[in-house]
Amino acid sequence: MTKIFLTNTEIQGMISDERMHFPKYVPSILNLLNQWTQATRPKNVGQLSELIKQFPGKTPEEWKEWYSQRYPKCYSRSDTKNNGLTTFLKSSHFQN
Repeated sequence: MTKIFLTNTEIQGMISDERMHFPKYVPSILNLLNQWTQATRPKNVGQLSELIKQFPGKTPEEWKEWYSQRYPKCYSRSDTKNNGLTTFLKSSHFQN
């Protein structure tokens, strides 16, 4: 199997024409949110290191279609977990 190395910038360019910009601490908070909820664990989204080996396509659009057919509920499951904690954090923000 041939290995291909891509930088984050190259991957971002393949996915979108626009680069997403977040306020200073938002990416760190989102990473913590995913850790706390375990929304992106293999039991929820599949073992991506194995799935990418099985993937026959070449483009991000092909990946989205292929992955969605195999894991049709993964997006809603992850969203539900993350949205639940996000709502909790918003409601408890500086309540003292």
